[in-house]
Amino acid sequence: MSKKLNANQWSQYWSKGSLTTFVGNFDRGYDGDLKNFWISIFERFVVDERVLDLGTGNGALIELIATFAEDTRKTFMVTGLDYADIEHLKDKTYSRISTKFYPNTCIENTGLEANSYDHIISQFGFEYSDLEKSIPEIARILRSKGTLTLVMHSLDSSLISESAEHLKQVNYCLDSKSIECSKELLPIIERIKSNQRVDAKDRELAEQLRTNLNSKISDILEYANKFKDQEFFREFVDQLSKAFRLEGKDKYSLLDTLKDTSIQYALRMQDMQSACMTNERLELLSSLFEEHFIQVKKQEKFFYKKKCYGLALQAIKK
Repeated sequence: MSKKLNANQWSQYWSKGSLTTFVGNFDRGYDGDLKNFWISIFERFVVDERVLDLGTGNGALIELIATFAEDTRKTFMVTGLDYADIEHLKDKTYSRISTKFYPNTCIENTGLEANSYDHIISQFGFEYSDLEKSIPEIARILRSKGTLTLVMHSLDSSLISESAEHLKQVNYCLDSKSIECSKELLPIIERIKSNQRVDAKDRELAEQLRTNLNSKISDILEYANKFKDQEFFREFVDQLSKAFRLEGKDKYSLLDTLKDTSIQYALRMQDMQSACMTNERLELLSSLFEEHFIQVKKQEKFFYKKKCYGLALQAIKK
């Protein structure tokens, strides 16, 4: 299994409509300290300036800019690009900002015009890029005196520690092989229920599989007690149980979906871990900034609801 989501997998995720990668959080957009931070950045923007959002996803930051523009009666020209297929965002219109979206576009090679943006922003997107390629590209498209504002995953972020815990949870459930055991047991149960001819060997196998599956589920629930947040475990076991209540091909479709979504969730968590701005990556970032005439004005831990959520960096191109 690949350790990262590919463009198609990210596209599938964004197509489900989530504004962010934080399932169950920010479903209606960024709020609280996170919203206030970005509003403080937007307040420095001059009317009709050009803004680029890197790794825009489903446009959560652009939604925030649109609301800010409406509230302040300002206008901006905003561009969003993403590695995933965000073609659906092209249908969105806003009253006070004009937008362009570039799907299937890498931060490292945007294809955008040189010196064309006044401000570049990114919320948990930039750090997923190859820094040695993305920094020269940012320097190329950002105008002189243009600003760069990044909120990035960091080692001491609660999001990183939570993603590590979630990764353990998902991997434990997948490694249990409970989905595979269920798929082996279901057809035998179907034959028994439909009064088809079932020999003693099949009945014995069914009993072995049932005992094995029950043991796997017990192990999952016992392992879940090690974690404060047990929601994933409960949902996983609920979906396994549901498969045995469905008819026909639906039960197999549900199990296939459960496996696929679990794998993709694990990959998102692995992606987050690998994107984290470690000390080594921060040193590289500093060196690349200096090489490409980008001056850091402010770099500090970012807090949301009293938890460290990452690293906020503000810079300017000389």
